[in-house]
Amino acid sequence: MGADEGAMRLLFGLFMGLGNFVLLNLFMSVVNESVTHLRERPQEVEFDEDLYHFLAVSLTATSIQMYIAAVQSHLKQSSKWYYFMSSKQDNGHKGCSN
Repeated sequence: MGADEGAMRLLFGLFMGLGNFVLLNLFMSVVNESVTHLRERPQEVEFDEDLYHFLAVSLTATSIQMYIAAVQSHLKQSSKWYYFMSSKQDNGHKGCSN
């Protein structure tokens, strides 16, 4: 590793660290500005019932359905493996000893 390569690694690390710091500060300032706006003028905030319905009901139901499908798929795979191993043991083959 030459001196130039070490310097480039150091400068790249500093650049990435500084870039991440700047982006994090921009994100935090946007969030802070929004919270300040909501605290100063709560009467201007309107309730969006369609958005609430989507976030609270539809999105939650979809994520629960996806979770149930994943668990069912996992259980099917596990039961196939269990029956495969138990049939091997029944036939006199060495299998998983539990």
